[in-house]
Amino acid sequence: MRYRRNSRSTGRFLRSSQLYPVVRETTREIARRARRLAPVGDTGDYQDGITTSYHGGWTDGRLVGEVEATAPHSAAVEFGNRGNQYSAQHVLRRAAAGEE
Repeated sequence: MRYRRNSRSTGRFLRSSQLYPVVRETTREIARRARRLAPVGDTGDYQDGITTSYHGGWTDGRLVGEVEATAPHSAAVEFGNRGNQYSAQHVLRRAAAGEE
């Protein structure tokens, strides 16, 4: 058996409403996982600032789900900083990879 790619049909499927529930639920699950993995400091701002959003793709209309950490110190938590106040936690990367 030989596989023959059909880019037009694949593109239609990727832009179809059939994928919306899957994208939304997957995005929400990654955000929930990130909140569980997030370090909780004095304020809980990092954990509270993990948000989700959905939008059509930039050029092709595919639905995109995004998980974002919006706290002012999110980059320091995610990637660490030179002052060693935070070591890199890679919360969003770990959550997207399915780590619990």
